[in-house]
Amino acid sequence: MLLGTVQLVARLHRTTVVTAVATDAAHRLAEASPTAAVDIRREADARIRTLLGADARVRWTTGADGPTVEIRVDGPRLPGLEADIRRGAVARAERPS
Repeated sequence: MLLGTVQLVARLHRTTVVTAVATDAAHRLAEASPTAAVDIRREADARIRTLLGADARVRWTTGADGPTVEIRVDGPRLPGLEADIRRGAVARAERPS
């Protein structure tokens, strides 16, 4: 029972870190100027892989709501839960007109 609890806490921690990294990456891209967006996205991608590991799977999309990043990483295996941790974030920057 203690082992299961520790595994669950490790998974919750990993999930929280993935969520924070995804939110930060989307926020940075939303605040970037259109001319700097490619460089910011490249930097954000590198930061994601630095913080979450080279095996992190990252997918970027841009829509009407702003930039979206979806991140998938392997998590601690627990019975009844998927092995992957999937998190996404969308960010919008309000710019004065």
